[in-house]
Amino acid sequence: MTHALLLPDGLGPGDTPRMSDDDTQVRGDSDHLLAEVRRLRELEERKRREPISSPEFHRLAEQVEERTRAVWKTADHERAAGDSAEQQSRTPAEVDPPEGDPSTSE
Repeated sequence: MTHALLLPDGLGPGDTPRMSDDDTQVRGDSDHLLAEVRRLRELEERKRREPISSPEFHRLAEQVEERTRAVWKTADHERAAGDSAEQQSRTPAEVDPPEGDPSTSE
């Protein structure tokens, strides 16, 4: 399946859209958020297999709580970066990931 790149107004085929720092930040936050949610799901699934109130259950519950806070923080950061970005037709998935971002591997 191919995806067409939606270009901002004033750009045509062959023109390269200018990527702002905000665009890159939104993409990086989006990638990080997806990775955090995957980790949260994995932890919660592990916790569900532990006896309720066992030491391992409590240890995993603390990790789930910490990961949940990280998800909220990343989501808030992404919203703020999106608020300051110029409105456009591109989606975060169409923006190149930040260089060296390990959370972009799926």
